[in-house]
Amino acid sequence: MDSIARTLPPLDDVSPAEAAELAKLASLGDASLWREARATMNPVEQATMHELLDRQGASELTPAEHVRLQDLLDVYGRLMVRKAHAYLLLARRGYRVPTQEN
Repeated sequence: MDSIARTLPPLDDVSPAEAAELAKLASLGDASLWREARATMNPVEQATMHELLDRQGASELTPAEHVRLQDLLDVYGRLMVRKAHAYLLLARRGYRVPTQEN
């Protein structure tokens, strides 16, 4: 377990529950870790999020839509952190991973 802890980035900026989920990624095999790294948001939720973001820019959201948008942005944010963590672990395992510029 000590060797796993040394391979993980600090998880100070996420909730304890999210940190526990991210820590579990270190125990995944390479194929599973690649699946996590390439995961995408549910297409319906993604389309809804984009629609609400567009409408927010035009100041057309109801209070309920603001709440829905925040929920979707939270889902998206957690997914991006999970993907980044998975890519970091893959890179530490010696794989070439996409860079931010790609």
